[in-house]
Amino acid sequence: MDQHGKRADGSPYNRKYEGKTHAASIWEDLGGAMAVLCLVSTLAMADEMTCTAGDGKGNCTAATGPDGKVVVVVGEGVKVGEKMDCMHKGSTIDCKAITKK
Repeated sequence: MDQHGKRADGSPYNRKYEGKTHAASIWEDLGGAMAVLCLVSTLAMADEMTCTAGDGKGNCTAATGPDGKVVVVVGEGVKVGEKMDCMHKGSTIDCKAITKK
């Protein structure tokens, strides 16, 4: 390998794929791409949910979405049974009550 990171035959040298078969490196790259897609899809979640459980202090702690699954949420000032708009922020789902017009 010369000083410019090329092998003696002129091909570029990439340590990431050293000792791996071509198929293994493709699967590794595909796995990374799938992980990114899954992360992006969870970050983009913004749904209307219904509060199903509270902490007794007027805050919602669990809700169901359109799919019927119960998830842990943070809904300050939201009572059980109220509809709310929820947004996934970091590792929590933050919800705000839907104001009726």
